[in-house]
Amino acid sequence: MTGAATVAPPALRRVAIAGLGCIGGSLAGALRAHAPELELVGVEADPATAAEALVLGLVGAVQPLAAAGAWAELVVLCLPIAALPAALATLAELERRPLVTDTASTKAVVCRWGAERLGPAGFLGGHPMAGREASGLGAARVDLFAGAPWVLTPADASARQRFAPWRALLERIGARPLELDPADHDEAVAWVSHLPLAVSAALAATVAAALETSPPAAALAASGYRDATRLAAGRPELSADIGWTNGPRLARALRAARGTLDELLARLPDADDTAAAGPGGDRARSRLVEWFAAAQAGRAAVIDAPPPPPSERARAL
Repeated sequence: MTGAATVAPPALRRVAIAGLGCIGGSLAGALRAHAPELELVGVEADPATAAEALVLGLVGAVQPLAAAGAWAELVVLCLPIAALPAALATLAELERRPLVTDTASTKAVVCRWGAERLGPAGFLGGHPMAGREASGLGAARVDLFAGAPWVLTPADASARQRFAPWRALLERIGARPLELDPADHDEAVAWVSHLPLAVSAALAATVAAALETSPPAAALAASGYRDATRLAAGRPELSADIGWTNGPRLARALRAARGTLDELLARLPDADDTAAAGPGGDRARSRLVEWFAAAQAGRAAVIDAPPPPPSERARAL
């Protein structure tokens, strides 16, 4: 006798989005555009942002989290990491708990919080690999997630099944769902997301301090400086939350980056070394070309890497 077929859960009809900033506002706009049958409610502490979201038609109403959670089938927490414990506690107290997911940029700690308060099948960690250094509803874009990976971290097969309708919605808005273990996610983003953020901030702070000895630097800062420090323009609280919840992995990445910079320092000729402009100069220059060529190749290896095949995107955890 064959086992009973698994019954797919019904499509979502009522979704609440808590936090209508860049990510939450973009998500609301994308769902409005690609899933117009959905009923959307927002949760937003800032009255001006709430009013703007209503005027734009992104949500049908703005409610407190408890009321929105009691109404919704799914709540998406687009909140700073530091605000998640209180939000999860509020939702855990509801008589009828909705499914809950999030968009935070670290997952191991957040998924532990979610499982502790809502159970492993009641919370699904999520992280859209898209965003902007600008914040607030004004930075929202309806196409922000088009073509972007959206990491999902189901705790088990039960969670995967219960959140299948949410995954289907993500595909409808153009995102590419990718399942990862929370720790694997945090290790990966420590290198390709959190390290660039920290280095960008370090560069901005270093150059600002250098203005005391080189005042013309500010007037000469052009696209190279702007591009390299773009991430430093983000909200400090959000950046601090990353270090707070993914500190050990980010520390390892920073130590590796420090080692790479030490290699560059070792290849730079001394300011008083006349060989730099003499017979030994060609060798000194060649060693620098080697360093920058390796960096160029490393960037290409990441940027040009193909997306994982569908079998790996939905692999069992």
